[in-house]
Amino acid sequence: MRLTYKDCAVGDYGLCTQVFLTFVSANFADPEVHVWNGPHSIQAYDWSADGERLAYTAELVNAASGEDRVSYMVIVDDITLPSLSSTKEGISEHDAVAPTNNVTLSDRGPVFSPDSSKVAYWAWDTNYRATLWIADADGSNPKQLTRFGFDMYPRWNPQGTKLVFESNRAGNMDIWVVDVP
Repeated sequence: MRLTYKDCAVGDYGLCTQVFLTFVSANFADPEVHVWNGPHSIQAYDWSADGERLAYTAELVNAASGEDRVSYMVIVDDITLPSLSSTKEGISEHDAVAPTNNVTLSDRGPVFSPDSSKVAYWAWDTNYRATLWIADADGSNPKQLTRFGFDMYPRWNPQGTKLVFESNRAGNMDIWVVDVP
């Protein structure tokens, strides 16, 4: 069993602590504890169904100004933060999984499909529209599912054939459903 939580001082990404516990035994004894501290703000995370991989969104606070943030999505199997360097314009070098990095490095809210073969997420484009995407679990073969502008927080149906998500496409935030190809 895996337990994941985040503890952050309000408004201060530098004081964030993210804790991931892996319980190897059925009685929850002797957990492996993975703790991350520092400038990475880990959020919107999801374990794969087999418990072997973790997908998450991270933000890196720019060390120079403390205000500029760079967002990226990561899928890991060894509970490590990716190596990256940042500039005011964004990430200049990284080994993070960013399926839509041809559009933006603002991939958000990854969730594994029920069989863990795919990841659904949303991405901000250069016009500040949030659109839904899916990709293979290794980050390859990204496919854009929506184009309407403010589509976020996807969740899979149990069969892995549909996504439910929030959107303001009708003027108010409502729940919508889209078929997954």
